[in-house]
Amino acid sequence: MKLLFLSILVPLVFFAQTSEQRLDSIFSEGMKKWNVPGMSVGIVKNDSVVFLKGYGITDVKNPQKVDENTLFSIASNTKLFTATGIAMLVSEGKLNWEDRVQEHLPFFKLYDPYVTEFITIEDILSHRSGLGTFSGDLIWYGSDYSREEIIRRARYLEPKHDFRTEFGYSNILYIAAGELLGQTAQMSWDNFMKDRIFTPLGMDRTITRFSEMKKDDNVAMPHNEKNGELINVGYLSWDNIGGAGAIFSTVKDMSTWLKFQLNDTKIGDSSLVNPQDLEETRTPHTNIRIGKGSRSIWPSKHFQSYGLGIEMMDYKGYEVFMHGGGADGMVSRLVMVPELDLGFIILTNSTNSLPYAFMFSVLDEYIDINKKQDWADMFYEFKISREEREKRMRYAEEQKRVPNTKTTLPLEKYAGIYRSDIYGDVEVKINNEKLIVQFTHTPIFKGYLKHWHYNTFEIEMKKVPSLPKGKCSFIIDELGEVEEMRIDIPNPDFNFKELKLYRVKEKD
Repeated sequence: MKLLFLSILVPLVFFAQTSEQRLDSIFSEGMKKWNVPGMSVGIVKNDSVVFLKGYGITDVKNPQKVDENTLFSIASNTKLFTATGIAMLVSEGKLNWEDRVQEHLPFFKLYDPYVTEFITIEDILSHRSGLGTFSGDLIWYGSDYSREEIIRRARYLEPKHDFRTEFGYSNILYIAAGELLGQTAQMSWDNFMKDRIFTPLGMDRTITRFSEMKKDDNVAMPHNEKNGELINVGYLSWDNIGGAGAIFSTVKDMSTWLKFQLNDTKIGDSSLVNPQDLEETRTPHTNIRIGKGSRSIWPSKHFQSYGLGIEMMDYKGYEVFMHGGGADGMVSRLVMVPELDLGFIILTNSTNSLPYAFMFSVLDEYIDINKKQDWADMFYEFKISREEREKRMRYAEEQKRVPNTKTTLPLEKYAGIYRSDIYGDVEVKINNEKLIVQFTHTPIFKGYLKHWHYNTFEIEMKKVPSLPKGKCSFIIDELGEVEEMRIDIPNPDFNFKELKLYRVKEKD
């Protein structure tokens, strides 16, 4: 009888899996399904790192194994570092959350003079300026503009909402926050991050400069899918985005960052920031509307909000703090559940939704182990549905095309300089009887035009594979001359239509 009992017990013990073992299997299977080349995951629980692992490869061109020390762009997960840095200066009495931005950045202006005068540090960190989400990102992306010049050009961005009424995610205002931090600390934002945060925390692999990343030999390269094949799209310098998204890090270093955030800011017996000042970053400041689709998938979600550099929601009775990061061919997700003393970071080197899906896999593992939902599979079905919708939209667009038309004017009449207050100059050139659009401050924004119908052309930015083909239309005035160029490339990141490009007359 004793032998029979042991024969039953041993298999049960042998096959029992920990949460981390189950998650390891989920991560491996999800990566394969989504065709993600490389990923790195770190999980912190009860002030200890309980999971730290790299998956896949750094680069399809030159494959090397991803490990816990592989550098990834964390993109907008930089924002919590900037908000925490400002919290440190609040603790030191050098700043207040309610300080008006112009007190510290005199050159800072927005479209509305009233907003310019009264907008506070708290406002720009909580995305309630009135700007639309991603408004003005064409100013900084891939451009030669400095951080200060990007901020100066924000005055031309027309608001989408009334001041302090709606959530509008703004990278440009986080660039301003980073520069404000640097002005106050009397050092650059980059040096503040290194000297005041990275070094004290022992985050010795974390950097803010593209030039430093290029010297490293353990770097995950960014990838996109094109025609069903993964391609290395290469890095674009994001130095000019600073406090909004310039940090490169590893899951090992980011796990240290999570421990710091979850452990009341302590490093041994000392603290970098007063806990009550850090708590302000986790206080809801701007409401984020929950759509019907989201409510149907997550019925336990009752609120979603943005604090200062971090987003928050409730999930199955727990308060969850989270943020995503998306760069060219890079997606990350940081999550904290202080009530469970749980935090995790997921870094990937392709454009995908897997980190967001995995967020719920990890939460379910520690909150509701009986939950059987395959989130990676569900989000994959969403991806397929979205691709089908996009195909139908492209087909519908094709049906609007009027065949056998020609331009009103000879092609050379469309060539010239077109100017946007927001961006600057865009040049249209003619080469071998074809038109080319070149954004003068952004070398990669070179658009090749193919006649569509009438005075509208199809535009393709070949150096930016993440952008679909779009339309470029020329407006003819009553004198029969081109007066305006309108570019529309439908995508979730850049609003080309807000540029308002008017032709520069020779006398101008």
